[in-house]
Amino acid sequence: MEICVRPHKLSGKLNAPDSKSDMCRKLLCGALCNRGMVFHMDTTCISDDVEAMIQCLRALGTTITILSDTALEVAPGAKHAKVPQLDCRESATVLRFMLPVAAALYGKASFTGIGSLSRRPILPILKALEAHGVYSDADRLPLEYSGFLTAGTYKMPGDISSQFISGLLLAMPLLDEESHIKLTSKLESAAYVDMTIQTMAQFGVLVERTKDGFTVPANQKYRSPEDLTAERDWSSCAFLYPFGAEFQGLDPKSLQPDRAIKKYAEILAPGAKIKELSIDVSPHPDLFPILAVLACRVHGKVVLCGAKRLRIKESDRIVSTAALINGLGGKAEEQGDTLVITGTGSLTGGRVSSCNDHRIAMAAVAASSICTGDVHITDAQVIKKSYPGFLWDFNALGGTYYVL
Repeated sequence: MEICVRPHKLSGKLNAPDSKSDMCRKLLCGALCNRGMVFHMDTTCISDDVEAMIQCLRALGTTITILSDTALEVAPGAKHAKVPQLDCRESATVLRFMLPVAAALYGKASFTGIGSLSRRPILPILKALEAHGVYSDADRLPLEYSGFLTAGTYKMPGDISSQFISGLLLAMPLLDEESHIKLTSKLESAAYVDMTIQTMAQFGVLVERTKDGFTVPANQKYRSPEDLTAERDWSSCAFLYPFGAEFQGLDPKSLQPDRAIKKYAEILAPGAKIKELSIDVSPHPDLFPILAVLACRVHGKVVLCGAKRLRIKESDRIVSTAALINGLGGKAEEQGDTLVITGTGSLTGGRVSSCNDHRIAMAAVAASSICTGDVHITDAQVIKKSYPGFLWDFNALGGTYYVL
């Protein structure tokens, strides 16, 4: 789908969408409980990633029933004799969480996916699983594993994806003995692991921090809180918040790292004069595309560094973000794993590709508000991966687009 977005100032109040990061964690923990729970979330606008999590949990035997527009029920089911087939769609979160969890429950399962997911790195988690009794027939999707996950000490890098760490933590309470994660490199995006630990605590599971990683003590079980509500999503709101949207329901004390957009929206205010500003995006890499757009509305040089892991997202986000900015009349220069943007206060507009990346597509739509001409975006349908209501909300704020 190609859309044309007209330049327009945005303003208005919106209900913030639910956080897919939070929902995926809570749905998974709920499926591992001793009894069911009611989960309050918007069931009328479920993102592709959350839908993938729901379908994978159902494949493991969980019953998930939509009760209303604002609630669903998660009821743990009995293990079945069939080999589970888990379709993760294009969600790296679901794949990296479900690999260790499935292996703790079933001695064999198959995993498939679509799009860029087969290119996303999973070798570190596969090697860790192999060291603990789980053997895969491939190092990328599609794959099938055999063997049950065993307890012990897992050595994992912290600088490739925090999702590897979260997936192991989520699986460890299902094992027979105490288990440990020993980090072999600095943990980046640590706040996402903090979110996992916080969610596990809501389900009665304690994770201990050690000097070089984490420990999950033995004899713990997930216990149903019976009733939980999804957090609202700073990550999705980051694309409209800096341009005049007032979102209701966002928690300013949330552990979500993308709450940093509030700070950067003020620093990179329209027309601000900046000699040179360096921003390390490693704690909140998903903000990278929208920070690049915000850099274009100031006057001066903005350097986005710490972006190495963005090479392995739905697109190479350093390359695709540079192409977005340059395609809209800005100036962005790739320097290794850093992007240097020279802001001139505005952009001209133009025709750009989403690169099949939902965050690039949303950044392009948001950029229209600082453009002097129309913005044409190809493959804009990818937005539904994380924020299916994005274009509706954009319209509600006064934005205008049409499908070509």
